[in-house]
Amino acid sequence: MTQAILGLDIGRDALKAVSVASGMRVTAAETVEWTDAEAPDAALQTLAGRITASSFRVVLSLPLTEVMLRRVALPFRDEGRIKKALPFALEPLLPMPIEEVAFDYLRLPQGDLLVAAVDRKRLADWTQSARKVFGPVMAVDVAGALELAAAGRMLELKPFGMLLDVGRQSTAVVFFEAGLPVAMRTLAFGGRRITQALAEDLTCGEEEAEAHKIGGRFPQSDGQVQAACREFCAELESTIESLNLSGDETLKPQQILLSGGGSLFLPLQDELARAFGVSPDMLDLPGAKGAQSAAKLPGAFLPQRMNTAFAAATRAFGTRRSFNFYRDEAASLNPFAVFRGRLRRFAIAAAVIVGLAAGNIYLSHRVRQAEADALKTRISALFKKNMGAAAVMVDPPGQLKAKLAENEKAYGLSSGAADLTMAGLLRELSLRIPPEADLTLSDLYCENKSVLIKGQAASMDVVAAAAAELAKSPSFAAVTPGSTSMSSDKTKVNFDLRLEMK
Repeated sequence: MTQAILGLDIGRDALKAVSVASGMRVTAAETVEWTDAEAPDAALQTLAGRITASSFRVVLSLPLTEVMLRRVALPFRDEGRIKKALPFALEPLLPMPIEEVAFDYLRLPQGDLLVAAVDRKRLADWTQSARKVFGPVMAVDVAGALELAAAGRMLELKPFGMLLDVGRQSTAVVFFEAGLPVAMRTLAFGGRRITQALAEDLTCGEEEAEAHKIGGRFPQSDGQVQAACREFCAELESTIESLNLSGDETLKPQQILLSGGGSLFLPLQDELARAFGVSPDMLDLPGAKGAQSAAKLPGAFLPQRMNTAFAAATRAFGTRRSFNFYRDEAASLNPFAVFRGRLRRFAIAAAVIVGLAAGNIYLSHRVRQAEADALKTRISALFKKNMGAAAVMVDPPGQLKAKLAENEKAYGLSSGAADLTMAGLLRELSLRIPPEADLTLSDLYCENKSVLIKGQAASMDVVAAAAAELAKSPSFAAVTPGSTSMSSDKTKVNFDLRLEMK
């Protein structure tokens, strides 16, 4: 008898489980409320009491909020070299030592690598708990990427698009190209925000507003609900614009896939269609091609809420187009994988023997020497760009880390304004200074809790108006005008403004 596979979707406030038997037949689907501050064992035991089976093979889906995503470019495509070089390239990009994370990567259409990393201790907590309660763990993947991989197997995807998994507290956004995720983000918008906006429109409590939302009873007039949906779409547009500016080829989405319980809200679907000119498609993986319908399951089964758990349970039925933070451990549980690994090692050994006998040693040496020279040139250029042409290169990684620490100490915001990032500061300036103001910012300096901006304006009245608007921001304790002077052509006013952050 074939052992069933259990997909576990780990969310911030709920655990969702879907079990799948042979032929992608859904046999059970359950949800348990919990908070991510609790230990996972109790919630998993509750799930185990509702799902009747002796044991499972388990695939875990981690929330996107627990995953660190980085794009890495390496000058070669050989898998062996990538596995050796990637830890060194990845370590400076992470906030913790490379030994404390588990990571995996996907090749992007442009040739870069999309690398996902998770805290190794957090990963061990979940895998040990799941193995103790349900059975051996096959893989640990990422929500959003899992759904996209399943959608690519079962649906026809456009060349460019985005998948939105609207949860209770947040939304996981996956921008994809040719069926692969090229960028993933988490936005602070979910079903809870919709309920709060609906409560304001209806002047009622959140419980009553939630009942109206589920029943499809909401005001048609323009109110807080529509404003919240428009704000979410504007944030999506800003994210796409920033990705395009940074060089990620997301372009304009040709397809929008909606998942998660919050995606069922009709005003949100209408606002997404209006903002992007594309009618969203509701993602129903359990009802898609190749999957047996789950309509006969007892209780309320909403595919949009169970998509991630279903995608985890059916992950083994498709080719690898997602992540696995548990690859080495899971391989030891699969006899076919062990045999395949041994066969692969034998083939590699045979190829090495043949290659040593017939290969051209001189040509191999020249190729490796050229690659080494190219890497040295790139390291030297990066060192001179950041340290100056006069600096002597002795220990490039150590010198660059010291320079970075020095810059963060002098210009970073973390020591004085932990709640305001540099992106947040720029956003605050953009929102507070009216677009129609004839005012141009030319310089911005940050040191501890002080920010100095310089620029030109049409007159002192424009400067005074901008200072007054910035003073209204809750992020600034004081806004103080500095020195002013006329520009060289006598048509503008040069000015300084000092902002003291709270």
